[in-house]
Amino acid sequence: MKQVWLQHLWAHRSTAVWIVLSLLGAGLAVWSSSRYLADKTQELEARAAVPMVSRLVAARSLPVGAIVGSDDVAIRDFPQHLISSDSLSPEYFLAIENQRLGHALAAGDLILPAHVREQEPDRFSSILRPGRRALTIPADVLSSVAGLLQAGDLIDVYVSFDYQRRRISSPLLQGVRVLAINRNTEYLSESRYEASTLTLDVSPEEGVTLLAARQAGTLTAMLRPVGDAGVSDRAIRGDLAALLGLAATAPTKAAKSAPVVYGNQQNRKLQALAPSMGAVSPSRALFSLPAQAYGLESMSEPTATQWSNWAERDAVDAMSLPGEIYE
Repeated sequence: MKQVWLQHLWAHRSTAVWIVLSLLGAGLAVWSSSRYLADKTQELEARAAVPMVSRLVAARSLPVGAIVGSDDVAIRDFPQHLISSDSLSPEYFLAIENQRLGHALAAGDLILPAHVREQEPDRFSSILRPGRRALTIPADVLSSVAGLLQAGDLIDVYVSFDYQRRRISSPLLQGVRVLAINRNTEYLSESRYEASTLTLDVSPEEGVTLLAARQAGTLTAMLRPVGDAGVSDRAIRGDLAALLGLAATAPTKAAKSAPVVYGNQQNRKLQALAPSMGAVSPSRALFSLPAQAYGLESMSEPTATQWSNWAERDAVDAMSLPGEIYE
């Protein structure tokens, strides 16, 4: 049987060859066609492809005034030629985080720099403690250290004024915190600058005291070292001569005579002793103020002995000045 089949195939060998060749040709044609189509598809896709870039968009609807956080932002891919040139790539997220939106955004909207604005600084009043006030005065009023001050420094304010024809210089406010120099509320690294105004941290009572003292006397500031919480109650009474220790002689009055009677003899007059010319102690130019004089709450109330000593000092100083002042 097998031999018969082989003989039949050999008799029709030419036909078999053509069939095989036809099948091979058909397979080659199919492969060539598919290859052509694949190459053509890749070519068309390459022509149609456009660059894509990642950009920041709103992850949800955001109203005006919203603070931008990580949950409010998403990343989307866009054709490069379709997006705005000032759109933000993902690496710019830190630049807009915690910033306030100036425009409302819908979900999917591109976030642009124009949509956000920097956080407004806290109002100056927010740095004041409850019960405190900010008082701004010209820097030339406290010109002694105005050019050396920095925000945060502590100063002592002294006042000089005339009282009963004598010059008094005494502490007015102590440990006053400087809130700002001009419009600067932070420490400045520059060593030289021109200060035009000083803003001080005071209580309402201290503010009134400072305003009154500015109108009635001359103010001087002393810079206080860091960590110094001490207070002083020492003041100066009198002029520069008393402060420098130059002794002043006590005023003299004309000697008066006194009548003396000896029995039945005529009255005689005995010349009175001339008053001694004593020197006034220069140390009395310095004296201590009572606590109420300038509101040192940390000082205790003066005792009766202290009040007596102050009265005695005033009396002695009064005797050391020309008599017509107190007449």
